[in-house]
Amino acid sequence: MRDQDALASLLKTIPCPDVLVCVAALVNAKPVSQLEAKDIRSSLGANMLSHAQIMATFLPEMYRRNRGQIVTVASIASFISGPNNADYAASKFALRGWHEGLRMEIKRDHKNIWTTIIHPYIINTTLFEGITSRMQLYLPELYTG
Repeated sequence: MRDQDALASLLKTIPCPDVLVCVAALVNAKPVSQLEAKDIRSSLGANMLSHAQIMATFLPEMYRRNRGQIVTVASIASFISGPNNADYAASKFALRGWHEGLRMEIKRDHKNIWTTIIHPYIINTTLFEGITSRMQLYLPELYTG
């Protein structure tokens, strides 16, 4: 969700969840030389900013209640990049940094809010067509079918 007003109204219509799971992925699968500014913006928007906005929307109520869990689904790409996924990896690197900062703030503030980050590997779906891993010899793709 990119519309902050829509998120604010969502919070008014539904109760704050006990467990907030943030998962989104957009993969352009293009080499850097072929990426346009709109590709990079859409990747960062879907893969990082949408998570940040949703967390920022629900976190104040979780703080008020002093409970909850935030689950971030990132990617193995938040640790390692490869051909045709520089923008995707950069957005997931940013998401991992966001999550780490959030976790440290919650800890500093002594809140009873748990954070979990998950780093799935490449899954053989159409989402990752055109993406290869530098580690395929050691970690083959996971197949869904």
